[in-house]
Amino acid sequence: MQPTEKFLLIKSGQTFLTSFLTQKALAMPNPTRTIMPDEYCQADSVWIQEQMVKISPSMRQMIAVKYSEVYQDAWDRELVSYRQENRARHEANTRLRLFVERYHKAAMGLAEKPPLASTPAQIGKAA
Repeated sequence: MQPTEKFLLIKSGQTFLTSFLTQKALAMPNPTRTIMPDEYCQADSVWIQEQMVKISPSMRQMIAVKYSEVYQDAWDRELVSYRQENRARHEANTRLRLFVERYHKAAMGLAEKPPLASTPAQIGKAA
């Protein structure tokens, strides 16, 4: 076997392996893409997934249900037909964004407990 033939075999083997792994990855469900709200706009699906990844897996189902409820409620409240989708997207995405910002910070430990009201603040006293 010539060196160029060996290279071609290795190259074709890598291509086969790459395509095989890609097919396997597409066949297997992605755990972050399994939970989606029942009602949402297709244009927001990637953004929703990015937000859901930031939340713990135990919270994702509850968030998906609430997102759907807010989306459907905003859709039903808007009387003008061409504004319904925009209103629903705005309401649901705003709620999801704010929740993720607040929950994500708290889950990372960036939130502190507020001081008790009964303890006066020590202002101006040096240690």
